[in-house]
Amino acid sequence: MPCRSPRKPGLPLPRPTPAACTPADTILTYTRGYPPTINDAKMAEVVRRCAVQVVGADRVVEPELTMGGEDMSFFLKLVPGCYYCIGVGREGAAPLHNARFDFKEDLMLLGVETHCRVALDLLG
Repeated sequence: MPCRSPRKPGLPLPRPTPAACTPADTILTYTRGYPPTINDAKMAEVVRRCAVQVVGADRVVEPELTMGGEDMSFFLKLVPGCYYCIGVGREGAAPLHNARFDFKEDLMLLGVETHCRVALDLLG
C-alpha cells in the first residue's frame, strides 16, 4: 500500500479488509488536516495589552488549549499574528456552530475597539 508520506504517529496500521481476501485492491487515503493554530508570543502580548485597555484585566482570560481546527492557522504559519475570541457575553451559552448559539451583539463593538487599538499600537 504505497503512501506519499510516512504514517503519522498514532495512526493505526491498516487492518485486513474484505478486499484482502479477494483480488481487489485496497486504497488508504490520508488527508492532512489543519495545522495547529499557534499565536506569535509578541503579537499575543500586544492583543492582551489592548484588550485589557478595552475591557479590563479581570475580563481578559486565556482559554484552555483545544484540538479544534481553524483557517487562521494557515495565516499564522506565514506571518506573526494572534487569534483571539471576544466571547458571547452569556454564561453557559451554546458554543459557536450550534443551532442555539446566541451572543450579545454589542460585544462586537469591543472586538472592533480591540482591533483598532492593536492596529494603532503596531503603527506606533
